[in-house]
Amino acid sequence: MIIDSINRIRELEDGLERQIKEAEKNASDLYKITRDEAEFESREIIDQAKNEAKNIVERKKAEAEMESDRRLAEGELEFSQLKNLSDKKLQEAVDFVLERIVI
Repeated sequence: MIIDSINRIRELEDGLERQIKEAEKNASDLYKITRDEAEFESREIIDQAKNEAKNIVERKKAEAEMESDRRLAEGELEFSQLKNLSDKKLQEAVDFVLERIVI
């Protein structure tokens, strides 16, 4: 009877040790899975942020190029208009500027 009780206690202890080892293994496996999922999601977030930043840069670059083209066209138009001024008007403009600078 005592030997049976002792054997039963040993079996219970062995069973508990197996359960503890299994729980530790499950915890370790769960930790690894969770860490891997977090790394995957982190990479996805970083990739998404990079793509979004790239899109913003491309959009702003296109806007800047359009603005640059617009200003260049305006400058060319003004230059063309200045080139087409008659000598009399050009002299009047030069006199006006000189008058303002001197005064």
